[in-house]
Amino acid sequence: MISICAFAAGCSREGEQGAENSIRVGIITSITGAEARFGQAQKYGYQMAHDEIEARGVLGKRLELIYQDDTSKPEVASLTVEKLADRSDIVALMGAYSSSATFPAAAVADRYHIPFICPSATTDEITRQGYQWVFRVCASASDYGRTLVEFLTKVADAHKLAVVYENTQFGSSVARAALEQAPRAGIEIVAYEAYDQGGTDFTPLLTRVKSAGPDAVLFVSYLADATLLMRQSKEIDLNPKVFTAGGAGFSLPDFLKGAGDTAEYTISVTQWTPDAKWTGSREWADKFRTRFNYEPSYHSVQAYMSLMILADAIPSTSTMSGRTTIR
Repeated sequence: MISICAFAAGCSREGEQGAENSIRVGIITSITGAEARFGQAQKYGYQMAHDEIEARGVLGKRLELIYQDDTSKPEVASLTVEKLADRSDIVALMGAYSSSATFPAAAVADRYHIPFICPSATTDEITRQGYQWVFRVCASASDYGRTLVEFLTKVADAHKLAVVYENTQFGSSVARAALEQAPRAGIEIVAYEAYDQGGTDFTPLLTRVKSAGPDAVLFVSYLADATLLMRQSKEIDLNPKVFTAGGAGFSLPDFLKGAGDTAEYTISVTQWTPDAKWTGSREWADKFRTRFNYEPSYHSVQAYMSLMILADAIPSTSTMSGRTTIR
């Protein structure tokens, strides 16, 4: 249950002037670096929610988003939380994009007792720490694993699975979920390969996977690696019944552009699509495309919903000064 408590906090720090007329939310995402395309997708979602909230006037004050670039680095995300959490005019934080950045950032936010909403980070460990100030909007890595295994058993009729994952918090979490759940469904794990982000030659790894004889392959990767893995799989004729993927890089429109025909017969888990059978999905997607001339991914929807949820939690009749917090 989410409840609101407000407390007055006089402030005269630089950058906090005018807080009585605004509700300020800190947004931590990847504006630059390896995950910048995901950060851009999130920014579009935040902007769409911001404009709708402002148009409806539901907060009674101006909503101001304070964007901070974590440069796709976990250590920068943590330092950014330290910076924002020490400002009494910031009512809540959102971010980051990746699990690797969000996991340490969440710990800092909880220590400062400032609400921290995770739009996209899936690693289960984030919400297993007993934090009181950290909230997650998205499904977890274990949900990914369960969904993928269900697909492999009920649809693909796969019995031998190779798991290839980026050695990050996100990659290892989804891979571990598959490793734990596949055997229970009668699927043998015949290969389990980790790799470092940003590689340029996955041929040796993929050759080992091919020699294991899988009838299904699971890739857990961000965008650049996802594209390269598909292209190099085709080059060595790694050709299982089905390629599956753990969202992330496989869910961006850029993946189809980069992978081309090598993306055929690849099924990715995702948290939302425009044709999802939820009221308003298609209409929201159409509005998003018109606004940004960009194909929406689930990362945009998660950012949008995170800010809308926060707006619902902040009382529109609030007249306090200083920080509003969610507990």
